[in-house]
Amino acid sequence: MPRASDRVSAFGVPKGGTAVHYPFREPRPPWSVKRDADSDTFIHVSLRLPERVRKQLKEEAKHRNITLNSLINAILAKYIFFDKIVEGMNAIPLSGAFFRELVWTLHFESAFRLSSHIGPVVCPSRGI
Repeated sequence: MPRASDRVSAFGVPKGGTAVHYPFREPRPPWSVKRDADSDTFIHVSLRLPERVRKQLKEEAKHRNITLNSLINAILAKYIFFDKIVEGMNAIPLSGAFFRELVWTLHFESAFRLSSHIGPVVCPSRGI
């Protein structure tokens, strides 16, 4: 009887074929990828969560095929490294499709005027 290792190489590539795609594994967002320069020391933290929140988090972790701990770490890291900064800028999230359509509807002159007016507000240190 053939074994699974006979059909797939050590890199997940079928012998004589192309790479195997695992649809249940999504690429990790940049803020959750640990790099060598990020020599974090991990500590134990205890949290009190409402049962309904814990249940939702567990379901989401299962859906993403990650541990509950990894999901909570990713959520907290996203808040610290992205959401908190965006909140400080009084920015609002937009979908890529909406933003793309908005940009395409602007004429060059309108876009230039808008960026000249809003640039100093968004990035005051550059004086744009």
